[in-house]
Amino acid sequence: MKHILKFILLVLLSLAGIGKNIYAQKMGGLQGQQAIDSFLKVINTGKYKNDSEKAQIYITVCSLYPNINADEGIKYGQMALEQATKLNWKNAMVRSNLNLGANYHNKSDYPKALDHFLKSLKLSEEIGFKPGIINSTANLGAIYAFQKDFQKALEYYFMTLKISEEVSNKIGIATASGNIGSIYQVQNEYAKAMEYLNKALKVSEETGHVVFIAKFTVALGTNYARQKNYSLALDYLLKALKLNKDIGDTYTVAQVLEDIGSTYYDIATDSIPANLHQAAPVTVIPAGKAAVVEKAIDYFQQSLAISRELNAMELMLENYKALANAYKLSGNYKMAIEYTEKFHSIQDSIYSNDNTVKIAKLETKREADLKEKQISINKLESIKKRNERIIFSIGLGFLLLLVSGLFFNLNFVRKSRKAIQKEKDISEGLLLNILPAEVAQELKVKGYSDAKHFDQATVLFTDFKGFTQMSEKLSPAQLVAELDHCFKGFDEIMHKYGIEKIKTIGDSYMAVGGLPDPSSCTPDKVVQAALEMTAFILKRKADKEKEGMLSFEMRVGIHTGPVVAGIVGIKKFQYDIWGDTVNTASRMESSGEVGKVNISGTTYELVKDKFTCQYRGKVSAKGKGEVDMYFVS
Repeated sequence: MKHILKFILLVLLSLAGIGKNIYAQKMGGLQGQQAIDSFLKVINTGKYKNDSEKAQIYITVCSLYPNINADEGIKYGQMALEQATKLNWKNAMVRSNLNLGANYHNKSDYPKALDHFLKSLKLSEEIGFKPGIINSTANLGAIYAFQKDFQKALEYYFMTLKISEEVSNKIGIATASGNIGSIYQVQNEYAKAMEYLNKALKVSEETGHVVFIAKFTVALGTNYARQKNYSLALDYLLKALKLNKDIGDTYTVAQVLEDIGSTYYDIATDSIPANLHQAAPVTVIPAGKAAVVEKAIDYFQQSLAISRELNAMELMLENYKALANAYKLSGNYKMAIEYTEKFHSIQDSIYSNDNTVKIAKLETKREADLKEKQISINKLESIKKRNERIIFSIGLGFLLLLVSGLFFNLNFVRKSRKAIQKEKDISEGLLLNILPAEVAQELKVKGYSDAKHFDQATVLFTDFKGFTQMSEKLSPAQLVAELDHCFKGFDEIMHKYGIEKIKTIGDSYMAVGGLPDPSSCTPDKVVQAALEMTAFILKRKADKEKEGMLSFEMRVGIHTGPVVAGIVGIKKFQYDIWGDTVNTASRMESSGEVGKVNISGTTYELVKDKFTCQYRGKVSAKGKGEVDMYFVS
C-alpha cells in the first residue's frame, strides 16, 4: 500500500484543467497531440479572430502538453502569458501561470512550478477570481505534499477547501477533502483522515464523479487496513476494485489487487487480528491461516499479471516481493525462492539508475549530463575513449555482452603480439573489476557460472539519511562527485578486508563477506569494515561542515546467514546474492541509527568476543517482526 502520494497528485492535477477553456470545444472532442495540432494550425494559418482568441489558443495548447511534452508546453505557456500580459487580461494571465506551473511540475522543476502557482494565486486574489484561487492553492498543496512538507501542503489544501465551500464548488470540496485526508493518513492520524476521506466520498457520490468515488474508496480501504480493521478494509477495497474495473482504470485495478493481497497477508501475520468479521461479508475472510495466505497469493498473482501486461515495473517489483513473503509464510520455500530471484532480477532495472532519476529532477537540461556522469560506467567509458579499437581474444569473446561500447575489429590481425596481449590484459582487468576472480574464471572455462549456496555469509548494507532532500540542494555534478568520493572510500575498505562489493542501488551500498571463498572474510572483518566506513563518513561530514558545505549521514546494518550467489541476466552480467539473509541485513540498516553500526543477534553471537556491543532489545523490523539488535562500538 504505497500509493498515497500518487493518489494526492492524481486528484490534484485534475484541477489544473481550468486552462482547458471553452475554445477547446470548437475542436469537436479531439484529444492529445491531434488536438494540439489542430489548435496550432489555426495559429499558423492566422484564422483566429483577434489577439484575445490567439491568447486563448496558446493557453489551451499549454494545458494539453504537460503529459505529452512539458518543454513544448512551457514554450506555448510563455507565449500565452506574454500575449495575456500585453492585453492586461488578468484572467488569462492566471490560467497561463497555472498551466505553466503544471508543465514545470511534470518536469519536476518544483521551484519554477511554485513560482507560477504563487503568481496565479496572487493575480486571482487581486481580481477576486475564486476558481483561480481554488486551482492555485490546490496545486501549491500538491507540490508541497510531493516534497513531503505536509504542514505547508495542509495549509494550502485548507485554503482550497474554504474557498470551494464558499462558492459551492463540489469538485473542489471533494478534491481538497480527499487530499487533506490522505495527508493525515500518511501521518498516521487516522481519525482525521477518516473524517475528511468520508467527506470527500460523500460529496463525490452527490456529484456522481465516478473516478473520485473510486479513488476515495481506495483511500478509505487503505486507512482501515492501517488501523487493522481488516473487514472494513476489504469491504472498501473490493468495492474500489469493482469501481475501477467499471471505469477501465487498469493500473489502479492492479494497485488495488495488490492492496487486497497485502490486507490478507497482514491478517495472516497479525498475532491478534482484531475486528476480522465486523461489517463484512462472511465469505471475505476464510477461516484458518493457510486459507488466508492463499487468498493473499491469489490477489498478488492477479495484480502481477496486470502489472506485467502494463510493464509497470515498480508494481511488478512489489508483487514479486509480496509473493516471495507469502509463499514463505505458506511453507512453500521453492516458490518463495523463485519469486525472490524474480524480485532481484528486475530490481536493478528499476534502481540501478536511481541516482540518475533523483538527479534528473533537479535540472531541466540534465539528461545528456547525467548519462556521462553515471558512476557505474565512468571507468568503462574512459577506457572506451582511449581504446576505440580494442579487440578481445576468442577466449574472452563473451565479454562483448559485458563491456559497454567495446567492439570487435578486424584490424586486430595486423596488430603485433605485444599489442594484442596488452588488449587482453585490459579485458581481463575489466572482467575482474565486474566479477569475482573465481566466477570470472568459471565463465571463461564454461561460458556460464552456476549459482552456489553458502551456509554462512555476512551481508552489509549502508544508506545515506536524507539523500533526497540533499539532492535537491546540490547540483548534479556536486551530488555525483560526493557519491563517487564516498563509494570509492568504501571500495578501498572492502578491498582491505577481502569483502566482496555486490552493487550500489541509488545511494545504498551493498557488500558481503565470506564468498565466493568462504574463508576469505569472517564476520568480524565485515563489522570492522563497517566501523571504518562509519568513521570515514563522520570525518567527511566534519571536513565538509568546516567548509560550510553539505555532507551525508549514514546508517549501516549487518546480518549473517545463508545466501545463494550467482550471475543474473544475459546482458551486463552482475554477480548478486539472494535469500532472507539479504532482506534481514537490509532491515538492520533501515532499523539502525545515523553514525552507528547495527547488527543482528545472529551476527552478535559470532563477533561478541571481539567488539563491545550494546543490546537494543527486540526491535520491530518491517516484515520481520521483533528482532534482537545490537549497536557495535
